[in-house]
Amino acid sequence: MPETPKGDAALAALVARWSGTPLCISPRYLRGLLSCAPVGAASDGPWDRETGGLPAWRVAGADGRVAVLPVHGPLVYRHDLIAEFFGFTSYEDLQALAEDAFTSPDVDAVVLDLDTPGGEVAGLFETAEAIRRMADEAGKPLAAVANPAALSAGYALAAVADRVVALPSGELGSIGVVAVHLDMSGADEKAGLNFEFVYAGERKIDGNPHMPLSERARADLQRDVDALYARFVDHVARYRRLDPEAVRATEAGTYLGREAVAAGLADAVGTLSELTAELSSSEPRRISVMTEPVTPTAHDAGAEPAAGPAPEPVREPAPHAHVPEKLEAELREQAAELLEVATLAARLGVRVDAADALRRGIGADALRRQVLATLAARAEATDVRAVVPPEPADDGFGEALMRVVERINASRE
Repeated sequence: MPETPKGDAALAALVARWSGTPLCISPRYLRGLLSCAPVGAASDGPWDRETGGLPAWRVAGADGRVAVLPVHGPLVYRHDLIAEFFGFTSYEDLQALAEDAFTSPDVDAVVLDLDTPGGEVAGLFETAEAIRRMADEAGKPLAAVANPAALSAGYALAAVADRVVALPSGELGSIGVVAVHLDMSGADEKAGLNFEFVYAGERKIDGNPHMPLSERARADLQRDVDALYARFVDHVARYRRLDPEAVRATEAGTYLGREAVAAGLADAVGTLSELTAELSSSEPRRISVMTEPVTPTAHDAGAEPAAGPAPEPVREPAPHAHVPEKLEAELREQAAELLEVATLAARLGVRVDAADALRRGIGADALRRQVLATLAARAEATDVRAVVPPEPADDGFGEALMRVVERINASRE
């Protein structure tokens, strides 16, 4: 293999490569990159340095028939020496890896093991859709786990999965697009350098780093960012079955564990080993830690979220003679999901009536969207963090549930 570029030269090449082009990447990583910190040098990524071949997927699960695909480090369209130096994952490699796993007769399910801040837009949506298509054609489940991070472009990949799981401390979201212009004209002047361009085509040198960004170049770049953001929002809304406005209302914020579930960005909180065990089980089970309640803390210049009254917790209703068993189970499940949303909303300072939502047939996803819309109207969305509080007291909500059940029975009589 050719020798890889070293240290500052590799970093300078990466900064030049990502300047002036739209990216789907975590702001923290981008800040580190632009401050010239060697942000990725410690990561080996999934690339096989010995053979230079494709990264390898590994088997997991009790029966060894779950393929785990590593999606680690920043994401780029094509693998090259810069990507190898920083331990990046390329979309081309990931597609080849996914195809190998989905077509293997020894694989029953596939998991995307995500630890990525995101990366390039080029090839991102095509890769996500190709992996979804492979899963559909193979008839095999596709799951994704934020282990610990599925951010920006990484979340676009996770969104196409049948099931998205987050570590309790896992981070998801950053649904946004950013582009940075690197203006080196001041440094050029201090160094006594003067770049003069001879060119044809009025827009040929727009956005070059040796002069400030012109208004025309800025408008063109903003147009590209806006178009790609619209595609990103539609992509997440379609695959996660969310209202596009609810996706926009996240304002590219990030969510930890349980908060990602409440926002509709994930389906459960759990670990990679729990997920692979579930996928390999002959009798699928729900990940046990999904039932943990949370108290979110909004970070906005150090401000704490507004205190709100806690919603009434669910009490398991007693069996009802006139309610079919299946219907009763469904009502219990709906009540628990609505209560979970109401609990989160109250701790964010938003009051919602879970019992009323159940009566009116409003689902948990719709209730989440209402909460997100309320929060978005109050202030610009910020990163959300979560901790686990004590179990709530047991009172009240079960009676409301039983009143709904009784009304259903009465309407049938």
